[in-house]
Amino acid sequence: MCSSSFGSVILIGVMCLPTTHGAAGEPADATEEPHRKTEGKGAIDLVKDVDAEWSARCKKLGPLNPKLALGRWGIELRAVIGERVAKDRMHDYMLAVTAGGPSAELTGYHRSAVVQALVDIFSQAGQRAELVEMLSRDFPDRMYYSDVEFWLAFKARKTLPDGIEVLFDAFERSRDPSVREKIAASLGRAFRANGLDCGKGKRTVDACRSWYAKNKGKIEPSIKYGDNVMHPKDVYARNGLFVSNTKEQPETRDGPHP
Repeated sequence: MCSSSFGSVILIGVMCLPTTHGAAGEPADATEEPHRKTEGKGAIDLVKDVDAEWSARCKKLGPLNPKLALGRWGIELRAVIGERVAKDRMHDYMLAVTAGGPSAELTGYHRSAVVQALVDIFSQAGQRAELVEMLSRDFPDRMYYSDVEFWLAFKARKTLPDGIEVLFDAFERSRDPSVREKIAASLGRAFRANGLDCGKGKRTVDACRSWYAKNKGKIEPSIKYGDNVMHPKDVYARNGLFVSNTKEQPETRDGPHP
C-alpha cells in the first residue's frame, strides 16, 4: 500500500492511485473548479491544493494499463500544477516539494510525479536557473515515458538550448549524494556510446562536460535515443544521445566515433 503525508491511496488494478481528503476526512470534491488564486496560500497549502485536484482527476480516469498509468498520472499532474499554481508562486511550490531532498514530505511515485511535472514546466518555459536548482534537490527516474537526459536535450530543445548542460550545473550545485549519483547515472547513459561512462560519479560528469564543450558545435540530439528506454540497457552503448550534424564525427575517449 502506498502512502503520502498529504493523503492516502486506493488500489486500482495493481497500481496505487493517489487520493486526498478534506479537512473533515471527506474525499476531495471532484467538481471543484480549477483556480489560480494562490497569492494568499502558504507553500504547503499549495501542495495540498494541487494534490486534492490531482487525486480527483486521477479517479475520473478510472483503471489504467499498469504500464501506462504512471506516465498518464504524471501528465495529468502537470496540467493541474499549471492551472492551480500561479507563475510567481511556482518557485515556492518547488521549494515546498523538494525541501530536504528525497526525505521530504512527499514519497514514492507521488513525489516523483511532482518533480517530473516541474521539470516539464520549467524546461518548456526556458527557466534554466529554476530547473538547475530543482534538479540539484531531487532527480526523477523518468520524464513520463522518456529518460530525463533525452527530455532536456531533445524534447525541450526549442525552449532550452544546450539542455544537457543543466545536468552538469545541477550536479555541481547539489549537496545530496543520492541526487548526484542519479545525475551522474543519467549522464553516463547519455554519453556511454562515446566511451565516457567510467562508473565514477564526478569523473563521469567531468568527462561528459569536457566532451560536450569540445564537440557541441558539430553534434545534435538524436531522436533514436528516445527508444532506448524500451530496450535492454546495453542499447545505450550503441545509441548515444548525440550524433554528428556534420561530416566530421564527434570523438570518443579512444578516437573518432565510427
